[in-house]
Amino acid sequence: MVEEKNADAVVYSQGIYHVIFYATGKVALMTNGQFSGYLKK
Repeated sequence: MVEEKNADAVVYSQGIYHVIFYATGKVALMTNGQFSGYLKK
């Protein structure tokens, strides 16, 4: 589900996970509100 969308990023959430897609191309993962790291291809 899209939780937040703005010019810099789109945030999707499912349960305890939040996946943030930045306009720069980076993708970050947050678990329980804490930054877990950037995802790689």
